Amino acid sequence: VVTPLNIGRASSRRLLEADWTVFGLDVAATRLGAVAGEFASYQDRFRPVRCDVADAASVVDAFAAIGAAVPALNALVCCAGVLRTGLMAEMPVAEFDLVLNVNTRGTFLAAQQALPLLRRGASPDNPSRVVLLSSLAALRPKVVSGAYAASKAAVSQLCRVMAAEWAPSGVLVNALAPGTVDTPMVQ
Repeated sequence: VVTPLNIGRASSRRLLEADWTVFGLDVAATRLGAVAGEFASYQDRFRPVRCDVADAASVVDAFAAIGAAVPALNALVCCAGVLRTGLMAEMPVAEFDLVLNVNTRGTFLAAQQALPLLRRGASPDNPSRVVLLSSLAALRPKVVSGAYAASKAAVSQLCRVMAAEWAPSGVLVNALAPGTVDTPMVQ
């Protein structure tokens, strides 16, 4: 049996296997607890932090807690996302807002709040890194995925602007645009 992993959990596992300390952010406390249990063998290097990326105050609080725990960050992976499908003519405004608030605004908020810690972790020989999750949908939208495609196109553009603005301070920003990945969100 193959259990689909979300991208954040899979990324966390790879970083933990490479001896990184990982702060895992998620809106669902039960999911955070399950992932923390799964990563128990990594001792105290996986640190769960409850955070709703669509809520600015929650993001500020989460990164304040991270900043209190460590002096700097070496990397940030922004991969929180939601998918709501429907024809644009029929999509409820609340669902459209949810997709944009989590996928685009949440990415912006997390990156913005992490930036001071990332700058502190950067050096000329070893810049800090930001990886944003865009999507192939940003380039090739499909019928019924308009809100998702728009949110990911915005993430791609945010990446370009952040990359230009933040590179001089030693923070490199890139985006990945995967196709469909077998994750619980897609299922």
